[in-house]
Amino acid sequence: MPMHCWQKHRGWRRCGKRPIYNLCHYLNHYNLFGNSYLDGYEAGLRGIERIAAR
Repeated sequence: MPMHCWQKHRGWRRCGKRPIYNLCHYLNHYNLFGNSYLDGYEAGLRGIERIAAR
């Protein structure tokens, strides 16, 4: 059975979807509320870079 994009699979938290999902929220909160969310956004970017470098 094919895996659809909305279905969770084993290891979905490690595959890179979760950091990208969280990054969207950090960026949105940064735009709305300011610099207190910048560190979380930058940490998310670094996490995505690590995943992409695998």
